[in-house]
Amino acid sequence: MRQIRRTQDDIVAVNRDGIGWHDITNDAPFDRFSRWSPNGKKIAFASDRSGEYEIWICESDGTNLRQITFTTSIPDTIQSGTSFPVWSPDGQRMTFYTGEDSFIIDLNKGWNEQIPIKLPRNEKGNVFAVWDWSPDGKKLAGRFIGENTTGVYSFETKSLTRIVGGENALPAWLSDSRRIIYSQNNKIYLADTETKKTNELLTIDPEKPRSPFISRDGKLLYYVAHLNKSDIFLLEAQPIQ
Repeated sequence: MRQIRRTQDDIVAVNRDGIGWHDITNDAPFDRFSRWSPNGKKIAFASDRSGEYEIWICESDGTNLRQITFTTSIPDTIQSGTSFPVWSPDGQRMTFYTGEDSFIIDLNKGWNEQIPIKLPRNEKGNVFAVWDWSPDGKKLAGRFIGENTTGVYSFETKSLTRIVGGENALPAWLSDSRRIIYSQNNKIYLADTETKKTNELLTIDPEKPRSPFISRDGKLLYYVAHLNKSDIFLLEAQPIQ
C-alpha cells in the first residue's frame, strides 16, 4: 500500500482487517506501485531513489532492498519513468513499463545476465502496459496507452486482443484466468475475455473505485476509494505599506 506523506511517498503494510499499519519504507525517495510477491515474502515497487524511477525489491519487512532494473541500458530506450512491476504467478519473472514499452525479465538472473523481452505493441503502435498476470501464467491483462482500451496478451498465440473500452480502467484477473474486473466512473465491472461480455458488479457513491483486485483465495474484492474534495478559504488583503 502507498502512504502519501507531506514530502514523500512510502510503502506501508496493513492487515486485512485494517489494523497493524507499519512502514516498509520511510525515507525521502518516492516509492509507488507496490506489489506483493506470490509467496508473500517480498515486495516490488517503483522508486526514484537511484535518481530515475526503477523497479526495486525488498523483503516483506523492508530489509534487503535492491534495485533490479536499470532501464537506461536497454538499447533504443529513452528513460521516462519505469513503473508497474507485475510478478508472474510462480514469482520467477516480472513485467514492467518504461513509459515507452513493456518488458519481461527473469528474476533468477541479474540485469547484466539477460536481455529484457519487449512485449509487442498493437497494430496502431500503441503500447500495452501490463497491470496483472493471469493465475495460470498464460496471459497478461493491461491497457493500451493512448486509446483508453483494456486488453489481453496471450503467451500461447503471442497476440494482443482488445476487451473493453473505458478511461483509466485497469484490469485484474479472477482465479479462473478468463474473467477480469475493472472500474469505470463509480462502478466496478466484470468482463469475460473470451466473449467480451461485461456485467456491472457494484456501484459506489459518492466515491469512485480505483484499481480493484481479487484476493488470491478468490474471496475478497478490494479497491481504492477516490473522492475529490475541496475547501474555500477567505483571505483579507492588507494594503502594501
